[in-house]
Amino acid sequence: MRLTLVTEPSEPAIGVDDVKAVLSLHHGDHDAMIEGLIGAVTRYLDGPGGILGRAIVNQVWRLELESWPDRIVLPVEPVASIEITWFDAEDVEQTLGSEAFEIIESGPAARPVVAWNAGVTLPGLGARMFPVRVAITAGAADGASVDDGLRQAMSLLAAYWYENRGAVSAGQAQEIPFGISAMLARYRVML
Repeated sequence: MRLTLVTEPSEPAIGVDDVKAVLSLHHGDHDAMIEGLIGAVTRYLDGPGGILGRAIVNQVWRLELESWPDRIVLPVEPVASIEITWFDAEDVEQTLGSEAFEIIESGPAARPVVAWNAGVTLPGLGARMFPVRVAITAGAADGASVDDGLRQAMSLLAAYWYENRGAVSAGQAQEIPFGISAMLARYRVML
C-alpha cells in the first residue's frame, strides 16, 4: 500500500485576519510570520499524518494497492468522492464503475470503508507493483465550510505559537494548551 497527496487544498481553513483577531493585532508587520504559522498549524493537524487524522479542506489523495482487497479502508476522511482505477494485463488504466461499490461510513470510531456490491466480479490486474488506485477527494469544500469550532481552535493555536515562539515558555511546559487540545479532541479521528 502507498498513500500520496496528489492535490493540496486550494486555500487554508483560516486566514491571517482570523489569527490577528485572536491576538488583537491591528498592524501588518507580522503578517508573513502569521501566514507561516497558519501553514504550520495546518500541517500539524491535517491529513492522515496530522494529529486530527482527517482532511480539513478539500484535497485529493491517491491510495495504491497491490491487489483487490476484500474491502478498502479509506485512510482519510471526510470523503467527498472516490474514483477507483486499475491497470489491466496490457498496462492500460481502466476505471471501475461506481455501481461496483459503495462507501460505508462506519461511525465516529472507524474509517470509511469501500465495500463491493453483491455480485461484483473484480477484473484481473496487470503486473504493476500497485495496479489498483483509489483517488480520494476529502475535506470541506473550502475554508469557509470548515466547522467553526475547528477554525477557532486553529486560530487559537496559531496565536499561541505566535505568542510563545520558543519550545517552552516561562511557567508553561506544554506544546499545546489544554483548552486548545480539548477543542481539537472532538475533531480527532480515533482508530
